Amino acid sequence: MNALRFASDHTVRAILIALCDDSEVCNKALDYLSQLEPNAVKIAKELPQMNLKRKSTGMSICVQCEEAFDEAHNTAKDCQYHNGELEPDYDSDFWADHDENCHGIIDSDFCRKEYPEGFVWTCCDRVGTEDGCEFGRHESDPKRNKRHRDDDSASETSSTDDGAPGESREESAESAGELEEGSQTADDES
Repeated sequence: MNALRFASDHTVRAILIALCDDSEVCNKALDYLSQLEPNAVKIAKELPQMNLKRKSTGMSICVQCEEAFDEAHNTAKDCQYHNGELEPDYDSDFWADHDENCHGIIDSDFCRKEYPEGFVWTCCDRVGTEDGCEFGRHESDPKRNKRHRDDDSASETSSTDDGAPGESREESAESAGELEEGSQTADDES
């Protein structure tokens, strides 16, 4: 816990945004934010209209592969991820002894995390434990996440056999994360 107290604001913000992938954690974080800074939600909603450029410095956590990366050294081949979703592989023998009444629902976030070998990626039909099938730049902005997106026209991806899965973040987590960054940028520009 002491390490978090001494970490930079940027690092703590990156960790918080990554943790906000869990909707319960995100809702709790946003609740705390609204209690500590009542105007934060209002300001966060106004930020997109203010068209402030975000300052991009330091370490961030990629919303695609969930790896930490240095924003200053981020090339087109640094991030490896799947751009599809994990679906249960009912055709394999993996779930043969799984009783949903006893062990829980197969098609759940819990099983995806605990038993990825029982799932296949929709983007490449590989087993859930397989490395990513796409290359691209790391992305810290949840709105620019290339995973689970139908429109890949803006992506800088190419097919590969290596990588690691990542997951998208909640939009509300981005608003909370951009709030302070947006105000810092506004302060820097004045």
